[in-house]
Amino acid sequence: MWEQIIHTALLGTDKLSFDDKLLPETLQQTLGSFPSDDKEGHFLKMAALVHFYQQSGKIPPRFTGTLPTVFEEETHVLAPPKLSTLLQEIIEVHTYYRNHLLDLWFDKLIANEQLIQPAQLVSLVMLESALPQKFRPKILKVIGKKGLQILAYKTNIESWQTLPDELVWQEGKLSERRVFFNNLRQTNPQKAIELLQTTWTQESLADKKAFLEVIEASFQPSDIAFLEDTYSEFNFTPKERKGQKECRAIIARLLLRDSNSAFFQQTQQSLLPYFETEKGKGLLSLAFGLKTVSLKLPSSDDAFWNTETMLSSYGFEAAPDAAIFPTNALYWLACLIETLPFEFWTTHLAKNLEESLQYFLSEPFIVKIEKQNRAILKISLITNAQKFKNITLAEALLKVVDFNEQPSLLTILPAFFCESYLIQQKQALNLAWLEACFGHCSTKWSIEFSHHILQEAFLESTTRNKYLSEHIGVMMTRYLHPAALSFLENLKTSPTQTNNYYYVSHWEKWFVNPLHRCIDLSTRIENFAHQD
Repeated sequence: MWEQIIHTALLGTDKLSFDDKLLPETLQQTLGSFPSDDKEGHFLKMAALVHFYQQSGKIPPRFTGTLPTVFEEETHVLAPPKLSTLLQEIIEVHTYYRNHLLDLWFDKLIANEQLIQPAQLVSLVMLESALPQKFRPKILKVIGKKGLQILAYKTNIESWQTLPDELVWQEGKLSERRVFFNNLRQTNPQKAIELLQTTWTQESLADKKAFLEVIEASFQPSDIAFLEDTYSEFNFTPKERKGQKECRAIIARLLLRDSNSAFFQQTQQSLLPYFETEKGKGLLSLAFGLKTVSLKLPSSDDAFWNTETMLSSYGFEAAPDAAIFPTNALYWLACLIETLPFEFWTTHLAKNLEESLQYFLSEPFIVKIEKQNRAILKISLITNAQKFKNITLAEALLKVVDFNEQPSLLTILPAFFCESYLIQQKQALNLAWLEACFGHCSTKWSIEFSHHILQEAFLESTTRNKYLSEHIGVMMTRYLHPAALSFLENLKTSPTQTNNYYYVSHWEKWFVNPLHRCIDLSTRIENFAHQD
């Protein structure tokens, strides 16, 4: 019977119907008492009924372990029952939406320094195997000593153990030390550098690169002294290891981000001869003596633009593709545009930001690829905006780059700009754009944008007959303004222009119902005071 159920599920109820007469008579009678809205709903109820019918009456396996005889006293207070029991409601939410709610719930308990009630311990311990490993540290903080005893009967508790903070740096794995170092960089960047210096000479090349990558992601001007001292350690040598060059490249990139570093000043002096001033063309330029500055690159290697200098000073290789970069100098210029602040280029080109941007996106930095003109410096300009979080440059680039290249720029722009931009570009339901705009945010959308995205999602699902990605619904549960629920309720009762039940059903299942449930739960969690 169960094989027939599986076969029906694989083919679908539209192609194959399950014969209810195959069920025992008592199950047929019970199934008949359930309302049946459609074939799929009837089939799912029948499958669930069969599953629990087969499981009923089974004796659980005999426990062969040793029960604890001593229970240690908890050192933290228990959370109020109302906060603890929210776990049961969160568990009932669909998996897609559950993790965000669990994050909020765990963080509330941890902030209150509270443990969950004993009645919820088993539920949480049973749930852990279905959760990402990132929840393990949070679980350990809220289950207390009794929870640890229960957890030990279900899983290998040793795999959960983490070193105390005071031992992580000396004894931890690279992944643990990197996380510890990164966290310390967020709270005390200088202390993190001082800690790294105590073990730097003992670190492997791979570990040094890992820590330099953390520094690059959280760069501070106070890092310059350490980087300048370390740069010479990675001087170019024949047949050097790949990691040696990569570490040198990271340090070079970081030193070029600060105009006060000696390496920046040295690079600036090397580049100055290539900025040439010419008299402007046209009657107005001749009449007023206007001059223009341009960047003149050599067509072949010279004293600065050569393979040895670029590799030994900056960690730059030769151009990887001659079709895109006709000369090595053009490729190395692209690399320098990524690493030098854009103000450097505007200053030496004697142009404002928009003029400098237009200059780099025009001749002589255009090549023809597959019969199309391509601005070969465009990606480098986008990278520069991202790396330096240059909002002005990002906004200027948004006006001239292709739609497919824009999400990476949106990551650095403020939420209010992103909201209006998505509306303007009619991309409010573009999942990649939504994640780029808000995936790193903790604030809610404005009420206006919340109304707009709800309206668009409703029309897409119920009028335009399109299935929206459920992940858009997940984002809505995280960012939708709570006050927009009344607007959602009005949409739910609005007449639709489609007769297709499946699209309306999809809208209600993946958007309306989860939004109501998740926003209600998240609001209750966030508003739960310490003393409640």
